[in-house]
Amino acid sequence: MASTKPLRTDIQVLRAVAVMLVVLFHLWPGRVRSGFIGVDIFFVISGFLISSHLFSEAFSTLGVSVFQFWARRIRRLLPIAFLVVAATSIVVLVVLPLSERVEFGKQAIASVFYYENWVLAFDSVNYLNADNAPTAVQQYWSLSVEEQFYILWPLLLITVLMVSRKIRAKLSLTIFSTLFVLVLLSLSLSILLGVTNNPSGYFNTFSRIWEFGFGAICAFLVLKTSVISRENLLRAFQFCGWILLIASIALITPELQFPGWIAILPVTGTALILLGGSGVNENQAGNNKQLLKPATWLGGISYSMYLWHWPLIILFPFVFGHDLHTQNKIEILIAVVVISWASTRFVEKPLQNLQILTKAKPRRTFVAALLAAILCLMPVCYLFFDMNARAAHSAELTKELQLQDCFGAESRIPGILCSADVTTALVPDLALVHDDLPTEANACKSDTTEVTVCSFGKVGSKTKVALVGDSHAGHWFPALEQIALNNNWQLDLYLRSSCTFSLVPRSEMYSQCPIWSQGALETLVAQGDYKFAIITSLAPNLYNDGQSSESVTEGFASVWEPLLAEGTKIVVIKDTPYWLEDPLTCISQQQSDFSVCDVPQDVVFQTPDLEYLAAQQIDGVTTVDMTPYFCSNSKCSTVIGGVIVYSDFHHMTSTFSKSLRLPLKKALEEALDTKLK
Repeated sequence: MASTKPLRTDIQVLRAVAVMLVVLFHLWPGRVRSGFIGVDIFFVISGFLISSHLFSEAFSTLGVSVFQFWARRIRRLLPIAFLVVAATSIVVLVVLPLSERVEFGKQAIASVFYYENWVLAFDSVNYLNADNAPTAVQQYWSLSVEEQFYILWPLLLITVLMVSRKIRAKLSLTIFSTLFVLVLLSLSLSILLGVTNNPSGYFNTFSRIWEFGFGAICAFLVLKTSVISRENLLRAFQFCGWILLIASIALITPELQFPGWIAILPVTGTALILLGGSGVNENQAGNNKQLLKPATWLGGISYSMYLWHWPLIILFPFVFGHDLHTQNKIEILIAVVVISWASTRFVEKPLQNLQILTKAKPRRTFVAALLAAILCLMPVCYLFFDMNARAAHSAELTKELQLQDCFGAESRIPGILCSADVTTALVPDLALVHDDLPTEANACKSDTTEVTVCSFGKVGSKTKVALVGDSHAGHWFPALEQIALNNNWQLDLYLRSSCTFSLVPRSEMYSQCPIWSQGALETLVAQGDYKFAIITSLAPNLYNDGQSSESVTEGFASVWEPLLAEGTKIVVIKDTPYWLEDPLTCISQQQSDFSVCDVPQDVVFQTPDLEYLAAQQIDGVTTVDMTPYFCSNSKCSTVIGGVIVYSDFHHMTSTFSKSLRLPLKKALEEALDTKLK
């Protein structure tokens, strides 16, 4: 996305196309459906420009001034990047709900130190983070990929130079061979992650390197071949390149596996345009250059536009209190252009050429960058200091409330009268609620077909109990762990993300679930001596997979009946509510009367719980319905007994789960016909 020299007209036009695709896609995702390919165009341009500079230096001096290179990149890219993070952070502290600030703070730090893409890659495969709202610095993922390329590529080139000298090979052949292998490996990884439906591939640096590599190959061809002397060939390249780009815009949609093989289309198109424009004399461009002047001007501020547009889109609803309308989107587009021009003119250009840095050794630039990073993160530091204070207060308040009979779900136990003091309290603190999770259970949860078993409670006890299912089984762990300790149980967890414990055939997205379920069943039987198994899972997971009711019942019977035959009692807990709108948003807008956030029960129970229904049809399987502790009088609540119930749209907070100990103990006593402590 950057260069230190005046750029060719075609490159500026490509940048203008790329940034407008991205901005329009984020403003009108339903209309500009292929807009995300703008990032791929940027990657190819960056690979071409950076490699052109590095290759020229390598071939002429047989070396690379890596520290000078990094210092130039810092002076070019970091001033605007840090300014946007700092400005966005200040606005976030004023307008963003408390529940969203911690995640923003984490991603702001990741953006400043350029590992934001790995944060998003982890979140994309982490089921519990899948519902996270996009933060106002999420656009930094692509800059993170780019900066990582800027670090790795010159180091790799230095290694190639050393190897070439060592083995006395021709430098140009060694560089091209390295490029070819690098592109092939990265493209293969990109395709593999795509066909296996691994969402992390979109943010993975190594599955994106090949796009920079295409640009680098173009730079090599321009420097070391006679391609730029063939005018007709160059024109053909440009024509074909624009055809491929136009086809990409028309054909690529978010539903396709991307980047993967389909990204070859816009990447090749951009590469051909870059090759085709390499033989053009800018001084003879004449009328064409004048006609393209608006686009070249837009290309000149494209870097700033990319950075500024996203926080304006994300923060607008919080600042003005309503969603974006068409007029608002047009206003944002105009504002982005104006702000981007001003920041390019008065921040980027002056600091890029600041003589106190350009005339000094690179270490001065490095020190200045570190100091600037610390300065721009000051609002985030304040945020985390505030979070620590809130955490301490929330922990103290929770201890006080737990001493009362009406804490959390206990306030719904029939016959208990609760004071107003309890019902108006609020724990955990809204700013910390996303992190109030059953960490032990989440750490035990498998994301593959491998069966992971973790033991808690009274480990080694003769009384063994299994908790089986997905994250919706896991969020019962805080309550069950206390019951296990009180009753001297060994509580074993069999958890797998997004998988119902069943052998029913699944769609491609959930194809690993029956494999994991078979492995879990075999392990449960092999371990033996389980007194009972508690089973539950996310209801929409299986219902939305389109299986027939008969196959669903058979799938559950296939895993339950072998356990019943072993003498293990099975208890199936009905799934908890699934909110269609973020309940935390409503809570953050209230001062004390959180009942206004209650919704009708049928709204959060729209999906039938096929697991619970199957359990009622199979002999020997008992059921537990804890819905009265989430909903009463046909309304379901977001805050119960002073406790926030949900950490997102459908997972319980660990604090609320702990408050379910007594209600769950009573329900298990009835289901198992036994007395529990």
